[in-house]
Amino acid sequence: MAERKTIAFRVDESQKQKWKKYAENNPEYDSLSHLVRLAVVHEMSDRYGRAGSGGGVDSGKIGELVTAVQKVEGRLEEVEKNVEDATEAAYSTAEPAAEIPPKGEILSALPHGKNNAMTADAIAVELGIDNAETALMLAYELERLEGETSAVGRIVESEGEAAESWAEAMAGGGATVTKRYYREE
Repeated sequence: MAERKTIAFRVDESQKQKWKKYAENNPEYDSLSHLVRLAVVHEMSDRYGRAGSGGGVDSGKIGELVTAVQKVEGRLEEVEKNVEDATEAAYSTAEPAAEIPPKGEILSALPHGKNNAMTADAIAVELGIDNAETALMLAYELERLEGETSAVGRIVESEGEAAESWAEAMAGGGATVTKRYYREE
């Protein structure tokens, strides 16, 4: 093994401490000496690039990078156009949203009193709704009205037995739970 020679040079104590701390905080360096040796090797290999040479990157590599970025930009524009076209197609061919009757009409269609309560489907028929999506929206609206106003009441039944709530009906083990709505008298 060749004999290693020592090279000594002088730096301020503060500079030495900065380099030493850097070497200690970065696991790729074994010591301050290792950091200095690698820095010299990198400088000599032109890894950092010579001063004023643009960091050692040749113009051919820059041209390749510019071409690659332009290709990516072109693909991105194509994807954006496809998304725009798909969005436009989705909105132009979509069926109009289900519209339920106004609140006043719904309230007028509700039977008066608990004894006359009806399911949401039966109320939909009373209102002339023959679209399943609109009937479902009506059921949601009846739930909302029952929660918001004292004008609408609801009966929950599990296999014909009255329950105080949906949870109680489900806890009773009934396979069929029915909600019926009515207008409070």
